[in-house]
Amino acid sequence: MQEKETRKGKNGKAVKAARTSGISTPIEAELTSGPRGTKKRVVAENGKVLIVDSVGNVYLEEETEEGETHEYLLDVSVVYTAFFGTLD
Repeated sequence: MQEKETRKGKNGKAVKAARTSGISTPIEAELTSGPRGTKKRVVAENGKVLIVDSVGNVYLEEETEEGETHEYLLDVSVVYTAFFGTLD
């Protein structure tokens, strides 16, 4: 029973210390862009580099003349597939 009371006292001190030190203060969320988690880089037939992340997002990777790499999120529901043949 004494052990329980001593542990309870220590937790109370820790909670008070956390409140006064500011570690419980909310912070602004940071916006991150680019692939998340595990990703796979694929080179398409036209030479474009596509990145698919673990969530299923597809990014187009392009390098500028200055050597900077930019990733552009593609909306795969809008990307049309090529159709070869005749329409009936």
